[in-house]
Amino acid sequence: MLYAILEGHKVILVSNVLEWAMKYSESNRHIALNEISQDCTIKELQLQLGWEAADDSFVVSTVFMGINHNFFSGKPLWFETMVFPEINGNSFQNRYETWEEAETGHTFTISLVLDFLKAKK
Repeated sequence: MLYAILEGHKVILVSNVLEWAMKYSESNRHIALNEISQDCTIKELQLQLGWEAADDSFVVSTVFMGINHNFFSGKPLWFETMVFPEINGNSFQNRYETWEEAETGHTFTISLVLDFLKAKK
């Protein structure tokens, strides 16, 4: 199955693309959103139009994508964590099957960014 929506923290498969599009457009898809400054301070961000992180900070974002991003075989990948901007020219992205894995992955990604910042000092 290619499409899904969230009900609470549970992924619900949807076979009708129109039903998926309507429900997906109305849902909050952010699992977590954090800004990490150069001094390793972690701030929780609220998703809103026009928000900006400080120029010298990193943002870790974990979202529900609503489309299975495992286009081959194996478990479906519904969630994704990304870091902005790139670290040393490398983009970071990791994908997960469940909300719980996404939360764990988000926390782990924050620790990776903190390790990177501490190593720069």
